[in-house]
Amino acid sequence: MNAQQTALRQQCRHPSGEVAEIAHAETEQSVIARFARMVAAYPDKPAIVDPTKTLTYAELDQASNRIARTIQQRGGQIDEPVAILMEDGIEKLAAIYGATKAGMCYAVLPPETPEERLSFMLQDMEYPLLLTDSSNREMASSLVSRGVDLLFAEEALQNASADPIQIAIDPDTRYFIRYTSGSTGRPKGILSTHRDYLVYIRNNIWAIQFCAQDRRTGFDNNSSAAVATIQAGATFFEFDFRHSGLAALTEGIARQSITVISATVTAFRQLVRSAFGRFTYPDLRVIQLIGEPSMGSDIVATRGLFSSKCVFVNLFGATESGTATTYCASQETAVGLENLPAGYPVENKEILLWDEKGKPVADGEIGEIVVRSPYLSQGYWNRPALTRERFRPDPEGSDRRIYFTGDLGRRDHDGCLYYLGRKDQQVKIRGHRIEISEVEAELLALDGVKMAAVDARPGPNGDLRLVAYVVPAREGLVVGAMRQALGQRLPLAMLPAAFVFLEQLPLTTSQKVDRRALPDPGRQRPPLAVDYIAPRTPVEAELAQIWADVLGLEEVGIHDNFLDLGGDSLLASQVVTRVIHTLRVDLPLATLFGAPTVADMALLVTVALLADSASNQFEVLFNV
Repeated sequence: MNAQQTALRQQCRHPSGEVAEIAHAETEQSVIARFARMVAAYPDKPAIVDPTKTLTYAELDQASNRIARTIQQRGGQIDEPVAILMEDGIEKLAAIYGATKAGMCYAVLPPETPEERLSFMLQDMEYPLLLTDSSNREMASSLVSRGVDLLFAEEALQNASADPIQIAIDPDTRYFIRYTSGSTGRPKGILSTHRDYLVYIRNNIWAIQFCAQDRRTGFDNNSSAAVATIQAGATFFEFDFRHSGLAALTEGIARQSITVISATVTAFRQLVRSAFGRFTYPDLRVIQLIGEPSMGSDIVATRGLFSSKCVFVNLFGATESGTATTYCASQETAVGLENLPAGYPVENKEILLWDEKGKPVADGEIGEIVVRSPYLSQGYWNRPALTRERFRPDPEGSDRRIYFTGDLGRRDHDGCLYYLGRKDQQVKIRGHRIEISEVEAELLALDGVKMAAVDARPGPNGDLRLVAYVVPAREGLVVGAMRQALGQRLPLAMLPAAFVFLEQLPLTTSQKVDRRALPDPGRQRPPLAVDYIAPRTPVEAELAQIWADVLGLEEVGIHDNFLDLGGDSLLASQVVTRVIHTLRVDLPLATLFGAPTVADMALLVTVALLADSASNQFEVLFNV
């Protein structure tokens, strides 16, 4: 690592100079042993804060004890999986630690996942105990009918004893199963042990110089970020981004003096766009960028928003390998950088670059990124063939193993790694690993689809999105029906944002889809089930223009559905922010999803403007 990187790493430190430490010997224990140490050190300190309540370390310890005891009483065994179907927040964090205290291996099932996909995961785990809460009762009850045992977190938290349980948990015990998209058309579960996870935490603490005085939040997969925060004795803040949107998050980061943020690059860009001109964040000292390639321009664009001393830490790795490399940048050093490098290897991770024959490539040449370490994932749950393909013994005969990432890269003479894309059709959209072949398979299974291809293309804001190219087998095929059918089988992150209908797909001479010849989606309104109806009032016209600008379309009809036009939660946040600023009306993010057309939203906006006697915006719009 060069002198600049060393200096920026030092700049990451909290003003107190404190850095949390996990000694190497501490990785030879369980996650629960480390948690117990944090509880003993900080019993009365807030562990997690959400919009309605706070849980101290001692209270989190007691809550997780109650859940662990209830799981034990249900017959939970060491190493067996327990599925957690809950929204991010305090109860979910207690559920994760409770399942871990019971010696079980937890798997988080996001509630927004289609029921068919959830059912597959539960079947793949051989029908484990399902831990959920009352807000997900209907979905959980449907899954229970298929052989799953159900446990409600509220009942455990109210009725079980908070006394600690005594279970010996070995560092080789399974810690979690994390499901991700699979190239065969079904999700695959990645296994991690307690030791591997603690090594991951140790590396990440070093990467951002994290300490117990930090106040952290995240954008996506907050349960993972919250668990990691607790292992350092710090406080995690849950802002309910999924329901409240960026408006509440941007204000909350300033109000709570957040010092560290973990975010996918796409979500980070949305934060910057939403916050500029409204807030500044002098307390933020580290921005942890994950899940997607980031550009120097992303960092330079934050001048005036964050302190000039704020450090941006790019983390490269996968669940299978843990964090493999890191790279630090500042607003000054990012000038002129097109893409941030993947960076330099962390402790106990060696980066190899191999050609197709498994031979090392020279510095400056392109090769597949291979990670060699004693601390890799144990492989894939119930997928021995895939595990043998991706994880192999060290050819040099050490106790290390090697993991073939499927990523391409090159390395400078000083050891800095540059990520150059995938060998296969896997992409990352907002931090989610997506196998394009899985989305294509589901598209081809739809009634009325003759041929289909999916590609990842930059959207109107430059953020990567999925685009579906469809050759219809019949007339009358519309985007809304296709999205609805896909939504029954794929999670929201895997749904194409744009659909392009073609008479035929471009093919190469070998009769494969020529992805480079697939057209850009452009700004045309997609084929929908409703006809285009132009705005009828000034409010509808203003809203239609805002929607068109955010979605990158030439025009939006007043009865067009936001999701059918390619909208998602991040774009919805942009729309609501624009509406608030332009029309001077306060609307929560949920309003847009409750009123998914311009006409519906215009009605709510008009009512709100009429009800606000202090506002003259209604008179301005209608010239009255």
